[in-house]
Amino acid sequence: MKIFSRDFSHLDASSLQDLETLELEGAIYAQFYRESIDDFRLCRIEFTPSEIVEYVTASQSYNEFLRAKKEQETTTLPLLKYRVSEFRGELENTTNGLTP
Repeated sequence: MKIFSRDFSHLDASSLQDLETLELEGAIYAQFYRESIDDFRLCRIEFTPSEIVEYVTASQSYNEFLRAKKEQETTTLPLLKYRVSEFRGELENTTNGLTP
């Protein structure tokens, strides 16, 4: 699945949904328990552009890790740090001026 112009093919459905929502709305949604009403409620969590970069970078790293693990590529894992820093630079350029 392409999100933020990147292929996320190894993440679970919940993570993919969060990334899609983040790309479209600049936010994700999560359930939180509220003691005042003794129940869970859906909350919208807005991200700043720099937080979006960090979240997507971490998600890309995890996706790459899962791919390498699945394919048992031990030589790929040391290269992930470089690829993530390269991706972060590209993503920062595309989120300039983004308003959540």
